[in-house]
Amino acid sequence: MKNCIRQLVARIDKLIDGSYIEFNVDMLKISRIKLGHFYAKEESYWAQISRIQWLKEGDRNTRFFRVRATSKLKKNKIAGFKDSNGNWVSDTNNICKVVWNYFHNLFKSEASNHDDNYLNYIQSSVTQNVNNILARQIMDDEILEAFNQMDPRKAPDNNKDISSLNDTMIVLIPRIKDPNDMTNF
Repeated sequence: MKNCIRQLVARIDKLIDGSYIEFNVDMLKISRIKLGHFYAKEESYWAQISRIQWLKEGDRNTRFFRVRATSKLKKNKIAGFKDSNGNWVSDTNNICKVVWNYFHNLFKSEASNHDDNYLNYIQSSVTQNVNNILARQIMDDEILEAFNQMDPRKAPDNNKDISSLNDTMIVLIPRIKDPNDMTNF
């Protein structure tokens, strides 16, 4: 298979470097399609080889299995962060606080008094009566009624436990290897 790939690559290079003839353009297209097919076959071959090795070695408690099982865990574990003051924190609660503070400060609104001048140029589309209805205090029974109308398959739990309704799962994707600061994500 490697020989076929090498031959096709050489043929494609020769066709590209050659003179422009319609026959060569057609041959180039065909050669590229064949090369893509051979690359796909080679990739499939290596995927099968790795799967065979996993099936052979993976289910037993071998070094191969332990390395594969723990390498992803080690790679994804956050050992700690530097907080906004540059102090290293490594326990889970403080790491969570660092992350929370980072995003809280990142998305915090800093409204100034000058913003009101610009609001005068925006046409209002909510009447004062509708605004009063929207701005009034929401009653607990209204919240419960709305919550009970939700599709039970979309509620956090079949017993409609609302304690974790506002919880958020954040996935941190590192920009660099071994990140130690929130700005590295």
